[in-house]
Amino acid sequence: MSPPSPTSATRAHYDNPSTDTFYHTIWGGSQISIGIYEPPTLSLAAASHHAVERLAARAQPITPSTRVLDMGSGYGGAARHLARTYGCHVTCLNLSPVQNERNRRMNALDRLDKLVEVVEGSFEDCSVLKEGGYDVVWSQDAFLHSADRHKILDGIDRVLVKRGGKVVFTDLMEREGADPQALEEVVKRIPVDHYATPEFYRGGMVERGFQDEGFEELTGHLERHYEKTVEDLEAYEEGLVREGRGVEIDGAYSEKTKKGLRAGAKAAGSGSMVWGIFCFSR
Repeated sequence: MSPPSPTSATRAHYDNPSTDTFYHTIWGGSQISIGIYEPPTLSLAAASHHAVERLAARAQPITPSTRVLDMGSGYGGAARHLARTYGCHVTCLNLSPVQNERNRRMNALDRLDKLVEVVEGSFEDCSVLKEGGYDVVWSQDAFLHSADRHKILDGIDRVLVKRGGKVVFTDLMEREGADPQALEEVVKRIPVDHYATPEFYRGGMVERGFQDEGFEELTGHLERHYEKTVEDLEAYEEGLVREGRGVEIDGAYSEKTKKGLRAGAKAAGSGSMVWGIFCFSR
């Protein structure tokens, strides 16, 4: 039997009940990307929201007429922030049916379902989206799941307006020349074939005619986010024991997650992993 494709493996990972509970309850709920810890005492949710605000600042100008595509949107927290703050229309392109259903429910509860559209699909295939249909392409920590990131960059090139468009995104990456052994435990936590490098994204976008507006490296926040997530997961589990409540996250899943996060924090601290904000325009 052949191994599952990266797309099906990613969908299965995020649709797993333990994964859904972990991200929705521990990681930050609405926004499940890496956070920016300024100040360092921020909660996971507050730091993740701070990262959304930092990306939004790089994506300006955003107005009610701006059309945004969020590639790998998760629960849609960034999309709702953009729609609520700027009155713009946001299309969420996301693979996981479980996440997409939660996204739609939260949009309806926030009365943003007229501004935030959820499309189920892979960001490796943007053919379902209108060519030149978006003014801003946005993504947070999603492209790592792709086995062919050239397809992602080609898709961005296709859907972004030909003049005046902005691309802002973050991703978990490896440092150029990093020791593969330093990342071995990290890639076991989630379906990842291999990590890209900042050089790959910057070179690939420039080759496609984009202007590189700079890469803001923020790797120290990746280390803190992983450490904080382990702390919060352990505190959550200890609370369940104290209260005599049943297990909501599978024990094997929890141990695998904590092991991978600790390895990720170590890799970020040693410089083997990289995280930060890219911005491109044309």
